[in-house]
Amino acid sequence: GILFFLASLTSYEQYFFFPLILGLIFLFLDGKKVFQEKDHLYLFVIPMIFVYFFYLIWKYFACGNSLGETSAELLTWTNMGSLKDILFRAFWLAPQLIAHYFKLFFYPDFLAESKADWYMVGDSAWSPYSLFCQLLVFGLILAGIFLYKKMPLFSIGIFWFLISMILIIQIIPLYTIIDEHYCYLSTLGIFLSVFGLIKWIDRRVLMILFTFAFCLLTWRTLLYIPSGNDQLSQAIYQAKYAVFWLKPRCIATALYIAQAENKQNELPIWLNEKTFKDEMEKWLKNNLNVQPNLSHRYGPYQVFRHYKLYNGVFNYLYFSGLQKELNAIINQAIEIKNDYIGYYQVANFFFEVGELERARQFLKKTISLNLKPNSISIRAKEMLMQIEKK
Repeated sequence: GILFFLASLTSYEQYFFFPLILGLIFLFLDGKKVFQEKDHLYLFVIPMIFVYFFYLIWKYFACGNSLGETSAELLTWTNMGSLKDILFRAFWLAPQLIAHYFKLFFYPDFLAESKADWYMVGDSAWSPYSLFCQLLVFGLILAGIFLYKKMPLFSIGIFWFLISMILIIQIIPLYTIIDEHYCYLSTLGIFLSVFGLIKWIDRRVLMILFTFAFCLLTWRTLLYIPSGNDQLSQAIYQAKYAVFWLKPRCIATALYIAQAENKQNELPIWLNEKTFKDEMEKWLKNNLNVQPNLSHRYGPYQVFRHYKLYNGVFNYLYFSGLQKELNAIINQAIEIKNDYIGYYQVANFFFEVGELERARQFLKKTISLNLKPNSISIRAKEMLMQIEKK
């Protein structure tokens, strides 16, 4: 189990909890003997302590001498809203994010701007997809209730997963909910449920299933990362597999990297300026006059790096002389993301094209909506000072 855990860190960091799960299983099967018998002590308990010690040191240096945000910083993100907002997220949004979480096991790890983090939500409260996800979660709840006496670990794991996911969705803001490290605690429940099947499935079959799962997780990661330092290969991959909303931006990114690194000859035949223009026209046709619905207000459109697509759309319309369409898409962008991030994107666009008076208006709105210091508020103040000097 320890060797499996160490090997799995190369493909999927969520196996951080794997040794802990093994300890719970041993404790469930053998009780106090886990800590009394020398074989268990030498072969499991002590190695597990060293594994976590080694992992935390490695994580500390890998993350720039930091283990992540403190709980105080995390709580400053929360904006839970009214009881109506909490219930809406719990019963409508949470089941759809839980369904997406299961799909993450089959997507390449950390494939930004693609299906891996483009979580799907319905257009309305009664859309077929949202109803399907609610039925899926309801089925898991029923399974946990009816199987509790026969498979208690399975039921405990299911409820651990569902309850922790619903709590996480209430606390973590939508613009960062797709980051998988917020799901690590919930993953503990999934592993508990799987190991709860040990008494009911032949162990040889179980080992075959775990071997398959490990190969799948490793293969999907290696499929995505041909080279950790080759940005162009990853950009081409993203341009090919990006969802419809992000297609123009991913194509533009690949073209830009190829030009900056003088590697135009490495681009595939289908990836060129005409492809970008065709995709942008298609995007405008499908989205220019769309009235924002629940999928825009609660879907991945809220994720900052996805929303940045609008900046490219602004530039395309501005330099094409389509002023009427530009004003319409700016209003739509603000309606979809009516917060400091949305106003900052519009301000940044006007600043870059030299429309300084309009940039000033949106920068002031950005600063008024974001009083706490962060990278966007600092940059907004710097841009405003530059405009004032001119």
